[in-house]
Amino acid sequence: MTARISPERVGFRVSPYNGFNDLQETYDGQDQVYAELAAKLSGLGITYLHAICNPASVKAIKLMRENFKGALMLNGGYDAKRAEADLSSGLADLISFGRPFISNPSLPAKLKEGSALVPADPNAFYSADEKGYTDYV
Repeated sequence: MTARISPERVGFRVSPYNGFNDLQETYDGQDQVYAELAAKLSGLGITYLHAICNPASVKAIKLMRENFKGALMLNGGYDAKRAEADLSSGLADLISFGRPFISNPSLPAKLKEGSALVPADPNAFYSADEKGYTDYV
């Protein structure tokens, strides 16, 4: 991809320790695998590395931060306070929000104002009608 569209237009997403269905990452040396992946991706000159950050993945995230020279974007259950903390500490360059945007179309304004967020309804994700897309207050 970097050869085809240039590395400045490429990002890569990883989900360390983020179980999906029955998948569980628990092998020895896993954090080092993510560190090496980050170093290889950094060598390609891609623009950003996007990672899920949860309590189990913090060590892997820190190793990726050390080994990736581009922008590190984190995601995963963030609120304004946690986002500011990870940005201020240098753990992340960017924070992305997914689910909160579904139920809060004005999320940036709400975060800036410190307004309460409307919880997302996972049962309405990927529905075939307006439920969960256009019916949030």
